Amino acid sequence: DDFEPLYNIAKESFVEEIETEDLGLCPKCSSPLIKKNGKYGPFIACSNFPKCKYIVPSERPPLVIPENAPLCPQCHKGHIIVKKGPRNTFKACSNYPECKYIVPSNKAKLVIPENAPLCPTCKTGHLIKRTVKGSSFMACSNFPKCKHKEKIKEV
Repeated sequence: DDFEPLYNIAKESFVEEIETEDLGLCPKCSSPLIKKNGKYGPFIACSNFPKCKYIVPSERPPLVIPENAPLCPQCHKGHIIVKKGPRNTFKACSNYPECKYIVPSNKAKLVIPENAPLCPTCKTGHLIKRTVKGSSFMACSNFPKCKHKEKIKEV
């Protein structure tokens, strides 16, 4: 009983503080735009979330290209730089999205056993044992072109 009145007072004062800063109106639904703090820092979004999911596109920081960065072998305009992806870092052309060149990784060559059966889907790859997050299964050696996979058959 004591909590609800205090919550309503806090909620009203919070909304008033946000609405006093004029950030404009949402171009999709005409609700006021507000500042929010997210996983990657502050951003401006529609106050009518989740009905409206409009956000103001953030400005990207300028690209820093090291002096010794080699020229891209594909477009000859950009330079090869280290970029950060969702899972790891990789090397690619700084001229993205015009050039989508990515430096091939130094992963070990895939070894296919002599007795590996042909893939029933693509008929060019072979079924090999793969393990992802502790779970083993048989999959086509032509992955990602062929996404065939199956459970390991007990012998």
